[in-house]
Amino acid sequence: MKKRYACRKSSDAGFTLIEMILAVTLFAIVSTSIYFSMRSGLVLYKRSEEGVREAHQINYFLREIDSELKHAFIYGGDSFIGKEKELQFNTVKKTYDKDDEYIDVVQVLYEIKAESLTRTTEYLSRTESSVTEKNILRGVIENCSFAYAYYDEEAEEIDWQDSWKSEEQEAVPKGVRIHFVANFYDKDADVVQSKRISKRILLPQGTWGDEDA
Repeated sequence: MKKRYACRKSSDAGFTLIEMILAVTLFAIVSTSIYFSMRSGLVLYKRSEEGVREAHQINYFLREIDSELKHAFIYGGDSFIGKEKELQFNTVKKTYDKDDEYIDVVQVLYEIKAESLTRTTEYLSRTESSVTEKNILRGVIENCSFAYAYYDEEAEEIDWQDSWKSEEQEAVPKGVRIHFVANFYDKDADVVQSKRISKRILLPQGTWGDEDA
């Protein structure tokens, strides 16, 4: 007796061409979505980091110039030079060398050049000349300016002027105002926001400017 075998298709047959095309298309769509999601996240993270760094740079600058001006004094015949785009004065700074602490007399010069703030320091109390110049807050601030405190007796209020008459005053001013526009990245709005910042620094050792001097 002859045996009969039923002819049937194997269950482990390969994918058809259409199934392969669909699988590749689906994989491409998912991969593209993941790529753009990760890319957007990295861009937002980078911008957020830049915003934090810029805010840190501005805060450090304001703390540094606040400390320098509060220790400013007339030294060696050098006057306090105050202009709208330039500020030069002598101050004292602490420096450390291993376990030793030194007090240095330093001449500091701030200049505004092409929307960049340049800071130059020269150590006057050292036997060897030491001059350092560097750009600070490049691309972070704009429209930076300095103003100096004069007292208006008639109005009984402070009158901020864009220059300090150093030749007549022979002293440091009672106050210095720093004004600039800072550019911050707003993470929530995903845009760069401009913020006006104005800081007034009072110098306890200073004197009020005399407009008639």
